[in-house]
Amino acid sequence: EQKPEATAGERVVGQEPQRTVRVKTELLDEFLDLAGELLLATAGVREAGRALHEEARGALNVSVDRLHGLVRGLHDKVMEARMTPVSVITDRLPRAARDIARRRGREIELIVAGSEVELDRAIVDELNDPVLHLLRNAIDHGVEPPEERRMRGKPPRGTVKVSVRRASDRVLLEVEDDGRGMDVE
Repeated sequence: EQKPEATAGERVVGQEPQRTVRVKTELLDEFLDLAGELLLATAGVREAGRALHEEARGALNVSVDRLHGLVRGLHDKVMEARMTPVSVITDRLPRAARDIARRRGREIELIVAGSEVELDRAIVDELNDPVLHLLRNAIDHGVEPPEERRMRGKPPRGTVKVSVRRASDRVLLEVEDDGRGMDVE
C-alpha cells in the first residue's frame, strides 16, 4: 500500500509528525566519547576473559558480545543524532537567489538537488556562508543580464543549479550556472 505524501506545510491525517528536540553538540560529543570508552572497555573485558577456563569464557563471551552490540547501537544512534539534512542550508537559497538576482538585474531559475543528504551538524553550520558566497558569485559573475543572454542566443532567464550528493565516503556540493563561464584573466 502506498502512503500519501504531504507537501510542505501539510500533514497527512493519521501520520504523526516527527518529534524533535534540540541538543547541544557538546553533549552529543560527550555521549560519543562515552560510547567509545564503553567499546574499549568491552574489548578489555573480552581480553581478560581469555584467562578463564573454557566454560566460563564461553558464557562471558556471549555476555560481552551482547554488551558490545548494545554499545555499538548506542554509538550509532548518537552519530545519527548529530546528522542533519543539508536542507537546513538549501531551503534558504531560493529567497537569497531572488534577492541577489533582483539587485543585479538578472533573471534566474534556481534548481536544488540532494537537499535530503545528511551531514554532521557542525559541518552544516560551517557550510552556510560558503554556499551563499558561491551562489552570489554564480549570479553576479556567471549568469549574464537578460539582454546579453538574448544577444548570445540564450533564453533571458539563466539557470543556477546547486546539487549535493554522496560519492563513497564524501559529500560533494556543486554550484553551476549556464552563464558565460569564468574569465580566467
